[in-house]
Amino acid sequence: MTPSLGRLRHVLRALDDQFDDFKRTLVDLARIPSVSAEGFQREEVRRSGEAFAGLLRGVGVHRGRRRSARATSHRHDASASR
Repeated sequence: MTPSLGRLRHVLRALDDQFDDFKRTLVDLARIPSVSAEGFQREEVRRSGEAFAGLLRGVGVHRGRRRSARATSHRHDASASR
């Protein structure tokens, strides 16, 4: 068995072992209203973003750029007017 094939099998086994946890996490994230909800509220979008950031930190992603809802909505408004 090649090292890459062994690593792939290890990853797939870990995914199988933790599938229920992954599914539960995704369902919890999907329940938080965000920009896909009609008339979305800024605080809910922030809560959604924070929950996702916490998920990323939980799997070892610790660096990234944080954008405020204001900056994001301003950029969206500008691109919509083009």
